[in-house]
Amino acid sequence: MIFPENSEEGYKDELTDFFPGFVLVAKGYKKAYGEDIPMRPVYYHKKKRLIAVGEPCTLADFGTAKKEEVAEAFRQKVNGLYRRIESGEFDKK
Repeated sequence: MIFPENSEEGYKDELTDFFPGFVLVAKGYKKAYGEDIPMRPVYYHKKKRLIAVGEPCTLADFGTAKKEEVAEAFRQKVNGLYRRIESGEFDKK
């Protein structure tokens, strides 16, 4: 499990920056094994004590995007999970 968020200014509910190193790990895996590794966005909501896991995606899903663009798209996926948690989508009914 890799946590690519930049926490230099503390942890925030909405993540503001992802380091793109996880993209290099995924590229290295593909080079070594000939296949994309699935990556899943995950968000832990401390106040609700809830972990939300998004749909898997691979590098192929991002086409020819640069590693920084992939990291930004993935950050948006994680923040989308946060917004879904905040909306009550995952609350027990």
